[in-house]
Amino acid sequence: MYRPQLWTSLSQGLYEIKAALDNPASLNVTQAKRWLQSPESVDFRDNRHKPRQEPASNQTTVAYAYDFEAIACGDAQDAGNATTKDVFDIVVNVTHRVSPTFGPVGMERLSRPFCHRWPVRAVERYTGPWNKTLSNPILVIGNEADPVTPYINAKSVADAFGNSAIVIEQGGYGHVSRRMPSNCTIAAIQKYLIHNELPKKDKFCKTSTKLFVDPLGANSTSGVVQ
Repeated sequence: MYRPQLWTSLSQGLYEIKAALDNPASLNVTQAKRWLQSPESVDFRDNRHKPRQEPASNQTTVAYAYDFEAIACGDAQDAGNATTKDVFDIVVNVTHRVSPTFGPVGMERLSRPFCHRWPVRAVERYTGPWNKTLSNPILVIGNEADPVTPYINAKSVADAFGNSAIVIEQGGYGHVSRRMPSNCTIAAIQKYLIHNELPKKDKFCKTSTKLFVDPLGANSTSGVVQ
């Protein structure tokens, strides 16, 4: 759900799995290995948490990227005297009672288990008040069908800033607007970052990306409309 550009490959894989289940004798080792070796279909954090592998004798271990933790934990509330066991108990509760299907993946990948051990807090961490007018207005973007951060939350953030924010609703799927690029959204971002210009009012941007461009092709991906 995070990466619509992979949906064509996913649909092909699901079709092959269905065919194999209907005719188990047709399943071969090569197919099974290919299904198991498709980390891109589940790696929704851009290579942050791919399974660790033993390096070859002439290689060094690739360093783990802690940029996400630096932001999430640096801005988090102080964990006080929380222990690793306390955090583990929370993780178990969430994965068993709140979200038994996706909870284990989310808790492991979204850094919360790390924050009680994070050694610093960001010096610029803001704790309020939250009713101030911003020195510079901001641009808020929400994907219409984002599976993780729904548009309604982006709208709530923009509304909280009043006249200090403009929100763009992008009509696309996937997590964050770049998953299904929109020429309209890209143009607005460029104007904001380069010229500090915002749209005059909240706007809707259609995606410039097509899904399932070649649904019968095993290697087809989504393409941007020129």
